[in-house]
Amino acid sequence: MPADAVASVPAAPPVIRRLSVADLPACLDLTLDRGWPSEEPKWRLMFAVSEVYGIDDPAGGLSAVVGLTRYGRELAAVGMMLVATRLGRRGLGERLMRHVLERAEGATVCLYATAMGQPLYERLGFRVVDVASRYTGNLVPALAVEPPAGLRAVTAGGIGAIAALDERAFGAPRTALLSELAARPGRFAVCGEPA
Repeated sequence: MPADAVASVPAAPPVIRRLSVADLPACLDLTLDRGWPSEEPKWRLMFAVSEVYGIDDPAGGLSAVVGLTRYGRELAAVGMMLVATRLGRRGLGERLMRHVLERAEGATVCLYATAMGQPLYERLGFRVVDVASRYTGNLVPALAVEPPAGLRAVTAGGIGAIAALDERAFGAPRTALLSELAARPGRFAVCGEPA
């Protein structure tokens, strides 16, 4: 081998680590990098009820991130799958997805796919079962409207009957998610007779 030749040494696979809310600024930076809205409340909810995994960027921040939310043993959801723009198409997304699918431990896993992510998800065995539309913007009520009779705020302590009804409708337990939503002032209300 010539003296100036460099032996090709395969790079070690990137380390995947469980993230914490301390990584929130880096997650927000990654969403902005991808042109997604910077939704801090959504990320805080994700950290409260999900397992969030990421790969650190050697240049600082995060290279990629994904969340896994469990609904009992049988169902899990993947969300907030992001790879830094400059690091796209290098296998980081697939590596993270394989990691969370393994962590799901045999549960049925669902997700909402963007057009960019759909080919990866299909390679991993996901299939399209329906199409959803998302509308974003600021809600500005045209008129002041009286709330419906019986509308009341839900507190974390009053979640039992709601969680039972939700599980029957959804098909899997979401008590942790509902409790977290109920703990956020002004974010969760029900209409009807008290339980």
